[in-house]
Formats: sequence, structure tokens, C-alpha cells
Amino acid sequence: MMIGALCQQSSDIEMTRISTRIIFIFVMIFSLLLYNYYSTSIVSARLDEPIYKINDSLVEMGKMHMKIASENIVYIEYFFRLPYWETKIFFRDHWSKVPESKRFMDPEIGVPLVRKGSFAYHAHPEAIYPLIDKLFNNREICELTEVHLARKAFTMFAVNNNCTFTEIMRVGLARLVEAGLRDRQLKKWQYKKPICRKDILNATSINIYEFTPHLILLLIGVVMAIVVYMAEIINFHWVSELQTDYNMTETTN
Repeated sequence: MMIGALCQQSSDIEMTRISTRIIFIFVMIFSLLLYNYYSTSIVSARLDEPIYKINDSLVEMGKMHMKIASENIVYIEYFFRLPYWETKIFFRDHWSKVPESKRFMDPEIGVPLVRKGSFAYHAHPEAIYPLIDKLFNNREICELTEVHLARKAFTMFAVNNNCTFTEIMRVGLARLVEAGLRDRQLKKWQYKKPICRKDILNATSINIYEFTPHLILLLIGVVMAIVVYMAEIINFHWVSELQTDYNMTETTN
């Protein structure tokens, strides 16, 4: 940068002293380091840009004022009758205000709307996870937030009173959970949840609005350079005219 500035301005500075040469070398090195630091800082800021995600809370999702819909599941109305205060508030303030014609839609329609943004869609994981793997890229998967309408709970089994198999079933199910067979079967039967790979996240491109301050700064520099250039031309002609008039005066005398 310093070399280019000196060459463009046709500088006639004679760096005969060692101290002058050392100063110019340090100025060039500093300019190079500053340029590299500025470039790497932009890239680092892009790579480390945090992804905004809401908490797993129906109340927090309600504050986003997003459009909501659900897959037509038979137990959806049962979920809204659960004795959880978050569910009651969400049903009263949001779900009850959605028109009947817009409450339910197929996953093939709801998932693309979620990808566009400002849309919350409820569906069974087995129906929605394959579509997410197919339509969403890695960054979009990382930006997704799951908000549970109902918390996970272990199911119960019902048997007759004083049944001889009650103790056998209780012990058998307890051993399945303790040995990990239950979790193994769930992983085998359920569709794998899309994984957010943060190690391959790409930096998003810079738009014109973010680059505008740098363009304005460059424009200010160009204008200042033109003003200084015109001032130098005027000063050169003015000094030349004064020198000519002085020489003519000396000659006349």
C-alpha cells in the first residue's frame, strides 16, 4: 500500500538515512498487517455469527407472533387439554384464534413454509424429519428450533387386578430400560433427527447494506484525493506564474 502510494504520487524522497528506511519499512509492514487483520476479522465475524434460537417454550414462541398450523393428527386436541399452563395460554391466545380452514395442512405444504420463515408447524417426527433432510441445508437445520407441545412421558400398561403377569411385565420392562434395549429399539424404529453440523457452517455473504459504510468511506477518500489533486495543480500554476513574473521583473531591472 505504501509503495503504491509513493509510486502514484511520484515521490522524490531520497531515503539515504538508515532511520528513514526503517520508518518506511515499518509503515509498509503495519499497513500489510492492518489489511490482513481487517480481512480476517470480517471472515471470523461471519463464521462466529451466532444463530438466534428461542427457548423450548410455547410462551416464547407465542411472543414471536408467527403463523401456526399443524398436521391433522387425531390427538392434537388432546394435547391442548393437558394441564400445563403454557399449553393453556398458547391455546387461548394463539391456536383458538387461527381459522378452522388454516389450522391443518399436510407436511408437504407446511415444511416449505417453515423454510421461508415466520411460520411454526406441528407434525409427527416420522413425517417431518425426512422432509427436513430433503429440503433444508445444514445452516437451515441449525436455525431450526423444536418447541414441544407436550413433554415426553413413559407410557403405562393396563392389566387385570391380581393378574399373575403383572410382576413379570413390570420386571421385564424395567430390565429393558436398564439394559438399554428400549433406547436401542427406539433408535432403530424412529427416523434419525437431522443433525446440525456446526463444523461445516459457511459464512453468509455480505449484502450491499453492510458494505455501504465502506463504499462511503472510499468515496470520501476519492473526493478528498481529487480536492488535494486540484489544489496541487492550482498551487503549481500559481507558483509558476509568480516565478515567471519574478523572472520578468529581474530581467527588466
